[in-house]
Amino acid sequence: MMSQKIIIFKNDAVGDLTQSLPAIDNILQNNTDKKIIIYLSERSEKFNFLIDKNNHKNVEFRKLNYDLNLIDKLNIFFFLFASKISSVYILTPKNYYFYLPLIFRKIKFFGVC
Repeated sequence: MMSQKIIIFKNDAVGDLTQSLPAIDNILQNNTDKKIIIYLSERSEKFNFLIDKNNHKNVEFRKLNYDLNLIDKLNIFFFLFASKISSVYILTPKNYYFYLPLIFRKIKFFGVC
């Protein structure tokens, strides 16, 4: 199952990241057999040490702009299209993320805002 990936979008401010730490920890604990990619904003990327990944070895952090531009949106779209993603957790209220389930019907999307 390691070929499957889970994406977590959390690209907002540091205070919002700290509010989401229990949810992120829960996702990590329940998916130890999958690779997890966590997208953080440039505002909170330096605080990725707050995320407890000790029991999960396959966590990768990526940076996104706080305000998504066209290039960011296209990169996300093509990444979802080209990768084997099983689930996407939207922990950030950005409109663009909520249009993705209309296109990617085989991926399970969870929006928690």
